[in-house]
Amino acid sequence: MGMARCGMPRIGCLIRSYGLTDYLPAVLKSYGWVEKIVIMNYRFKSVEERLDDTGIKCVPFKNVVIKTGELRPDLHEALNLGLEEFKNFDFVFTSDADELIAREDQNRLIAGMTNENAGCCTIIDYADDLNHKIPHRSHMPVVIVKPHVRFNDARCVPVYVKRFEDVMCHHFGYVFKPEEMAWKLKWEMPWEKTTVIRLLDQKREECEIPEEIKEWLK
Repeated sequence: MGMARCGMPRIGCLIRSYGLTDYLPAVLKSYGWVEKIVIMNYRFKSVEERLDDTGIKCVPFKNVVIKTGELRPDLHEALNLGLEEFKNFDFVFTSDADELIAREDQNRLIAGMTNENAGCCTIIDYADDLNHKIPHRSHMPVVIVKPHVRFNDARCVPVYVKRFEDVMCHHFGYVFKPEEMAWKLKWEMPWEKTTVIRLLDQKREECEIPEEIKEWLK
């Protein structure tokens, strides 16, 4: 378990993970420095059952707590349940198991959150493989909150969200195999499914993954 240094903010990370875990080890590496990581490993409401190895993927990481069981929460309910584990923390990163934020950008988020309750950032959607991305989209996911904040829909919060446009969230959720993408689309929220289909119809752009992100992906 990580240790908070005297006078330093207590930082945690909350991750939702079920069924698609290819990038989970990389996500855990990226937050290996925080005091505690909580994994919400539930088969979320409306999600079809699938072989899940979240627990196995977490074994090498000592600062991880896995929350699992028969409960079938909505996506936002899972986040809210997980935030209960961070009552005495200053900030909590929120992530899915296919998102990476460079350490410098993580620090930028923390530094910019002094008087804020929630922060969102720019998202880079890799698609098909690690050398191509979908053109920039306006959606900015909430990636850091104070632990008293509660989500009300998927990953939305009913409070002001500070925009960190110079911080990048590297999203690999569209690099999965076709059969994995088909499983994922079945349980996306209706508006999310429509958005994903529209995004995947766009022409890809060539791109280069930052070296730090590449290292985590190895």
